[in-house]
Amino acid sequence: MLLSKVQPSQQRSLYANFAIYKGKAAASFRVRKPRWVESQDGSISLDRAGSLIVEFAPVVPGSGTNVGNRSYQWDKKQTFALSPVELAGLVESCTSGKSMKELFHDPNKGGTDSGKIAKTLSLQRFDQGQDWYLQLAVKDSASKDGSATMGLPITGAELYTLKTLSEFLIPRLLGWDEVLAEPELVPANSYGSRQ
Repeated sequence: MLLSKVQPSQQRSLYANFAIYKGKAAASFRVRKPRWVESQDGSISLDRAGSLIVEFAPVVPGSGTNVGNRSYQWDKKQTFALSPVELAGLVESCTSGKSMKELFHDPNKGGTDSGKIAKTLSLQRFDQGQDWYLQLAVKDSASKDGSATMGLPITGAELYTLKTLSEFLIPRLLGWDEVLAEPELVPANSYGSRQ
C-alpha cells in the first residue's frame, strides 16, 4: 500500500525486531520509520529520516548461565538511534573487517540540558578473528546512577545479519522506497508518447 494512499485511520502498527542475547547483556534492534508531512498543496515530503533503534539491557544478576534461563532488565535499558549514515558506517566496518569509529550522541544537544547525557556506541573487532564486541556507554550527570556501560560479543553470523538488515534499511529509512513506489504520471501527449 503506497504511503500517499493510506489514511491515518487505516495505518496499523507493525513490529519486528532482531535480538542478540549474551551472558552479561542483550541487544535488541528495531526500526523507527521515517516521518512524512503533507504540505498545503497536497505534496508529501520527508520530515525526519528513520533510524535503527538499538536497545541494550543488562542481565538479571543470578538468572542463570544457560541462555534459555537468563532474564534481562529491560526496565534498565539504554537506547541509541542509528541514522542511515551511521548504519552505512556499520556496513563499511563489516565489509572492511575494521572496527567502527565510535559514534557519539548527546540526546539533549541544543537544549538547556545539553551535555548532561553522553552516549557512545562502538563496534570493535577481536584480535582479527570473526568475533566482534558491540558496546554502549552512557554518562548521565543528571542521574543518580551516573553512568552505565553494556556490551556483548557478536559472532560473525550475527554481524552479517546486522549488515544485511542495514543494507536493506538505509534507502528505506531515507524514504526512497516510497518515492520510487509512487508512479510518475505524465499526460498522453507529453514527451515519449506516440502520436
